[in-house]
Amino acid sequence: MTEFVQGRTRRWGLAWSFHGFRPRRVSFARNGVDAGQDVCCSPAFALRDLIPRNPRYVISSGISGSFALAMIQKFLAEAGVEECTWSGNACVGMAVRNTWSRAARRRRGGQMYDTSTENPLGFRITVQDNSRGGSEVTVEWRVGLDKIMFESFCGKVKRTIQ
Repeated sequence: MTEFVQGRTRRWGLAWSFHGFRPRRVSFARNGVDAGQDVCCSPAFALRDLIPRNPRYVISSGISGSFALAMIQKFLAEAGVEECTWSGNACVGMAVRNTWSRAARRRRGGQMYDTSTENPLGFRITVQDNSRGGSEVTVEWRVGLDKIMFESFCGKVKRTIQ
């Protein structure tokens, strides 16, 4: 977002992308500010209320964090999520297609998938121990356009650890 000022006239410019990357924060540059420096929107702007935040799904489980971590790693390997990087108790990954739903398992029947027509799903999974002896798993939607695919993925992660 940017501000255009000419005399006493003030106009705002807003840009967006048709790609599937989810916005992390809203920022804009004002006139008179260094071009490389972003200035966050003021609270009066209320633009943050219009742009959706990263969808986040939090799952509470009665099992320990280390056990939940192992179960999630097993699920991701079985689901064929190849682009997955673990760093401690957090994982950043990309699923090229839906392989975990019942409909996908029915379609599987020996067919090869054409990945060019499907939307990828980028996600981040974080596993933390909570004070009650269980764990809390957070799934964040990072890349993608298909909300139903994200909700299906979160449901499968929830069924995996509960």
